[in-house]
Amino acid sequence: EIIECEYYLMEELHYQLVVYHPYRSFKKFIEDLKCTEYSSFVQTAWNIINDSYFSNLSLAYPPYMIALAALYM
Repeated sequence: EIIECEYYLMEELHYQLVVYHPYRSFKKFIEDLKCTEYSSFVQTAWNIINDSYFSNLSLAYPPYMIALAALYM
């Protein structure tokens, strides 16, 4: 039944599903903070963004919010 529902969902979307990634926003925020070298908090935030793909966050929130949340955490 799930596969059938996925088929109908993709059919309604005309088989076009675009997910925007938070990496571009994240890099822009880092540039705005004027971080010249990638310190440990930047690497930790990058890892949090990578881990966010194991959930449906990229479908529920805009990419800039995910990037800001990763920097905050």
